[in-house]
Amino acid sequence: LMGWDNKPLDVQALMDPWTKQENYPILKLTTSNDVVTYSQEPFISNLSALAPSQWQYLWPIPVHSITETG
Repeated sequence: LMGWDNKPLDVQALMDPWTKQENYPILKLTTSNDVVTYSQEPFISNLSALAPSQWQYLWPIPVHSITETG
C-alpha cells in the first residue's frame, strides 16, 4: 500500500497515535504574509489532566494545500 508521498505506507505508525492515546486533535490553520501554518493540540480544556503519551499528543494528519500558483 503506497502513501500520499508514493512511499510504502506504514499503517500502524499512522494509526497508533489515533487508537492508542486518549483524546483527538484540533487542527488549526493560520496565515501571515502569505505563509500558511498548521498546528494541532488535544481537544481538552485542561491539558495537565492528560496522561503522558509516547506520541506527545501529536497525530499524523496528511494535509495537502494548493494555491492559485500551484
